[in-house]
Amino acid sequence: MNHAIAVDASVAVKWVVLEPLSTQARALVADSIAARRPLLAPPHFSGEVTNALHQRWRSADPDKRLIDAEADAALAGFLLFQVEQRAPTGLYAQAAALARRLRLSSVYDALYVALAELESVELWTADTRLIRELGTRAPWVKALAGYPLPGQALRTP
Repeated sequence: MNHAIAVDASVAVKWVVLEPLSTQARALVADSIAARRPLLAPPHFSGEVTNALHQRWRSADPDKRLIDAEADAALAGFLLFQVEQRAPTGLYAQAAALARRLRLSSVYDALYVALAELESVELWTADTRLIRELGTRAPWVKALAGYPLPGQALRTP
């Protein structure tokens, strides 16, 4: 595995919005910074995080809803994180093929999986649907729920 780590939007949102697994997401980013491990994502990453924050602003659920100031602060906070957005040669073709082969519900998700595979890095996600769809067919994709809390050792399956 490469020195870098790939993350998806489900992890990045947890950096700036307090919700389940935010502690793990923040530990992952803190650990990557401390170890000087670059964070990677595909080109649509910032747009997907921005949209997720917008969807929380639009939410009818008062427990999930962000008010204007919270949404603005979350976006400003997210934009401070250093995530290198990459599109290596073959990314889109590999993501499309992967989405079909594994019957993934989203090519957007497949872009993260394909990027991590092409870059030979782990992809961390909080997307339980993606984890369920992949099963054991993409062992480089890791569930954020398995990331250790500060002071704990990494759990392995």
